[in-house]
Amino acid sequence: MSKIENLIILILLILLSKNNQNLQPVLNELKKNFSTTSISFEDNQFDKEKIIFYTNFYRRQNGLQDLISDQKLDLSAQRKAEDILLNQYFDHKSPSGKNFTDFIIDSNYKFIIVGENLFMGRPKSEEEVVRDWMESPPHRKNILNKNFYHLGVGFVKGNFKGKEVYVFVQHFGSPEDLCPKPSEDLQTRINENKNKIEILKKELDDLLERITKNENPYEVLSLIDEYNRKVHSYNELIIKTKSFIEDYNLKVKEYNSCILRFQNQE
Repeated sequence: MSKIENLIILILLILLSKNNQNLQPVLNELKKNFSTTSISFEDNQFDKEKIIFYTNFYRRQNGLQDLISDQKLDLSAQRKAEDILLNQYFDHKSPSGKNFTDFIIDSNYKFIIVGENLFMGRPKSEEEVVRDWMESPPHRKNILNKNFYHLGVGFVKGNFKGKEVYVFVQHFGSPEDLCPKPSEDLQTRINENKNKIEILKKELDDLLERITKNENPYEVLSLIDEYNRKVHSYNELIIKTKSFIEDYNLKVKEYNSCILRFQNQE
């Protein structure tokens, strides 16, 4: 019951008292409203920041860094919570086949790895929700995963198969920029150089054929000079491109190693 509603009832009681009217019916109604509204499950308000607090509390106890709240993961977690009640299921995959990762992708969170924790029930506090997760090995594993950096939380109240419940969702993630991808510019330069090498090779083949068939010694000398210049350019381009390829392959190896490190949840 709001402060304004309490004030209105108080004023009503004062007026009735002055008019010597029976207050018991009003008191009974007030008691009824108080018991079903002010302390009812329906009015129990939860705070996602407390879910994050208790999650990080357990991580600190295990020597891990705090998870950072992420708005995109908040959005995906909230949408997943609402979808659970809307479609009456309790699983990481919806009846339509939509995986929890699809909710994260739809929220435009670019990730290396992600995870999900689900809770359904009538908890008394945020601490109870997180404690319940910690007592479940799969959920505990997500909370204590050293490779997660971000956390999103969503919750919703509603009816699940005839019962009033709360659904809580945690979405964990590590953003893709923690593992820098090989430069697209470098790959573009490699492809451009490969095209130039092919063009130069064709020009060299044509020149060699002209040299072989030409019977004019002066023209042949000129063609040989041109051929030698192009061979020099051709060789330099091959050396440079080879260096680019080695650099690119090294970046790919580093990227793949980084991905494997994050996917290793031990």
